[in-house]
Amino acid sequence: MICPDCLSENTKVELVQKQQLKKGRSIWYWLTGYFIINWMMWFLFTPFKIVMRLIKGPNYKIKTREQKRLICNDCGYMGRIR
Repeated sequence: MICPDCLSENTKVELVQKQQLKKGRSIWYWLTGYFIINWMMWFLFTPFKIVMRLIKGPNYKIKTREQKRLICNDCGYMGRIR
């Protein structure tokens, strides 16, 4: 590939992975009023929910995105490849 900055062919392509941790509640959780139902369920079924949380595990998601990057060895240019 050719560097768009210095027009050199001394380049390499890397695959970069970005990870993002999504934790917590979404906006729909608060707008629909589910948090009130959740609080009432905690009072009614606390022992059952504690056991379920231990079995289920953590409440978060990890998103992984892959991007291709062009790196020029002559001028140091870094850019995304689409």
